[in-house]
Amino acid sequence: MRLLVISKDFPAPGQPEDGIAVLRQARALQGLGHEILVVRVVPYAPPVTHKWRRYAALPAQYAIEGIPVRIVRAFFPPRMLAMEHLPLQVDRAIRRIVDEFRPDVIHAHCLIPSGQLAVRFGVPSVITAHGSDAYDWPWRRPGLQRAAAEGVARATAVVAVSDFIGGYVRKLAQRDVSVVFNGADDAVFKPADSGHARAALGLPTDRFVIVLAGGPPQIKGAFDLVDAVARLHDIAPILVYAGPEPTDPALVRAAADARIDARFVGMLDHPALAALLAASDVFCLPSYREGLPLVLCEAMLCARPIVATPVGGIPEILIDGERGYLVPPGNPAALAERLRRVANDARTAQRTALAAYEFARSHLTWEANAKRYSRLYAELVATPSDGKAFAPALSY
Repeated sequence: MRLLVISKDFPAPGQPEDGIAVLRQARALQGLGHEILVVRVVPYAPPVTHKWRRYAALPAQYAIEGIPVRIVRAFFPPRMLAMEHLPLQVDRAIRRIVDEFRPDVIHAHCLIPSGQLAVRFGVPSVITAHGSDAYDWPWRRPGLQRAAAEGVARATAVVAVSDFIGGYVRKLAQRDVSVVFNGADDAVFKPADSGHARAALGLPTDRFVIVLAGGPPQIKGAFDLVDAVARLHDIAPILVYAGPEPTDPALVRAAADARIDARFVGMLDHPALAALLAASDVFCLPSYREGLPLVLCEAMLCARPIVATPVGGIPEILIDGERGYLVPPGNPAALAERLRRVANDARTAQRTALAAYEFARSHLTWEANAKRYSRLYAELVATPSDGKAFAPALSY
């Protein structure tokens, strides 16, 4: 089957982590026999800052891991102004690609701008809502809401990465929204020897190591975690934060003021993150807002005990006391108490980690994700179009 993928983010030469999840899904779909072409819509970019130089350096066509990519450029005003009118800029360019490639299905990642673009070419279309594209962007102003609603209403099928995200999609248009959980790369994220991982990273074997990965730190609850770790002075844990910046000044200052052993390692590629997870005693994600975090899927595949908050789609995959532990967001005292219990009862914590691993192996790999989408694509192609939204028979 020919599958045209539309995504704003996708890895490129020198930019290996941009949209890495879309690449991993595409590779898994390719492994199932689908022919993939990615269309990436990016801004026209004057090469005046690092961010814009990265966009300007993108070639018109390239391939990553055997996945061909076409670049379509458009003017992106700041703060998503006039985003709803983006189709006027790129419809013709994308139509030429559609006419040349002749896809059986178009799959768009995110409601805007990709979803609005995918539904205009008379080809069965799937839109996947990932997170902020559903619970944040459409609600900033009426134009963005209309753009998101247009894609949701006109798409042949709509999928969300969690039922939490699906609820926001249903507010845009009354229709069926299926849930397909995100995946993780189980060839990279898997159980590994903690002692070897710590030796490689220079971490002591006799300390309790807490890992947090992701950003920005305020939304991910990093400041709450610093507060919680400060309450565990008798345990003297090490906090390792893998965030978008090597050092966030406010967070570094908070850790210094709290007098905790905090180490800031910046953004890590997948092998390095897998090694850090293997070295941890517990992965902690005390977020305030999530869709379905990829890093949680990755930690579950690494069979690490997990403490998180029940926000977004997290409680749909992490059952409290069964596959990990959930504490209220914004409550450092409760977070500290749960971390203390994990440290004092490692056997019980590891039992939850193994249960999370078994669930992740069945439901949270890119292979499992691709198989569900592959079934959806087959249903779309086999079902004659009558102009009505399609309700796929997807269930966990």
